[in-house]
Amino acid sequence: QDDQVAESYCEKRFTHSWSRLLHQTQVAEVNRALAKFQPVDTVELAPGPARLTTELRGVQRGIMIEYSHEMLAVAKKRMSEAGLAATWDLRHGNAFDLQSMDIQCDFLFTFRFIRHFNESDRVRLYKQIHHCLRPGGYFIMDVVNRIVRERIDAQRSEKSEGALPVYDMTYTPSEFGEEMKMHGFAVR
Repeated sequence: QDDQVAESYCEKRFTHSWSRLLHQTQVAEVNRALAKFQPVDTVELAPGPARLTTELRGVQRGIMIEYSHEMLAVAKKRMSEAGLAATWDLRHGNAFDLQSMDIQCDFLFTFRFIRHFNESDRVRLYKQIHHCLRPGGYFIMDVVNRIVRERIDAQRSEKSEGALPVYDMTYTPSEFGEEMKMHGFAVR
């Protein structure tokens, strides 16, 4: 909820080579899925400043749902500059209350969002997402591999200066598969 944080999000978070690679990989994966599944209606939850969305191709109709007014203002500007304002409907909304927005879609994605919630909140989000997806719809999210993350964390002696304490759920592949299955999703 801070204008300066919203304005500088992409610059500060995606300047290192590994973070740029992560961004490029996420864009490529979503574009691959859009080309393969050709959804009519696409939703992005918690897009922040439209970091990914400005680089997506093949979206017929899109809805971005963001809770932060500051991030939404930056996203609107970036979408307009990218010539995508007519394709995407940017809405202020709460991902924990998607049912009240009466949204139905074929494809829903979110990155750097669900993994930051504890189990009870993830369950609430999965229910909302499942409610929005039409039968046969696709849901893409990022997942942090526990074994790799533990290896990386063991190599770091201390946190970066100014780093905020953020909860970050990690999984083994089987744990992730079980969590998805338990909430009505099939991992592809």
